[in-house]
Amino acid sequence: MPSVAYREVRPSQVLQEYIECYWTLRTRDSGTQRVLPDGCVDLLIDRLCVKPPEPKIIGAMRHAQQRRVTRARDIVAVRFTPGGARALLQLPVDELTDTTARLSELMGAAATEPGDCLRLASHGAAIHSIDDFFKTRVNRVAAHDRRATQYARACLASDRSNVCALSQQIGVSRQHLRRQVLAAAGVGPKALLQIGRLRRLTTGLTPNRRLDAKAAVAAGYCDQSHMANEFRLLTGSTPTEYVRALQIAL
Repeated sequence: MPSVAYREVRPSQVLQEYIECYWTLRTRDSGTQRVLPDGCVDLLIDRLCVKPPEPKIIGAMRHAQQRRVTRARDIVAVRFTPGGARALLQLPVDELTDTTARLSELMGAAATEPGDCLRLASHGAAIHSIDDFFKTRVNRVAAHDRRATQYARACLASDRSNVCALSQQIGVSRQHLRRQVLAAAGVGPKALLQIGRLRRLTTGLTPNRRLDAKAAVAAGYCDQSHMANEFRLLTGSTPTEYVRALQIAL
């Protein structure tokens, strides 16, 4: 059995506006893991927690984090699209940025049902159950939450270079876009534009690929200098250092 086993599962079609994927992770070894910002909020439970396993919410991150793993883990999780956690669970995601909280602290007794879904014995059963749970909530999403989620997703996917250009494309003022997106996603439009470029740059990245000017433009950066500056801001390392770390990991 490999020391790390990670898998992603797509949600039902009706949920794809609000949930990016379900994911599972089994690890046996300790070590340090670098987690890049992705603009998303995650709901997860570690079934190997020493205490009774309880669902946690991981708020959106603005910068990469180094996380020390000291024991085996068996995680089942939901990765929401930007805005999805507020729309489906009415969570105050703007208060959770760069933090972790127990779901029960935010939802009280209402956290019991999603927690029961995630605690089911097998990964498959847990994912099927939590998917069914969220499908019952889609019709409850308020129109303003759905609209804010659409704004946030547009920011993450946009190839626009700045928020002004994006707000003009969407047809709202820059101030309105910022208020809506910050409340829905926990980070603002500028951060989501930056994170979107980083995700496009690093998705599928292999140790032998060069992060050069061509890769920068393809990901949405103005040039290689723009890429290098934003990459360091979000990850704490240069593109070259990041690729070298991938080579060492192999």
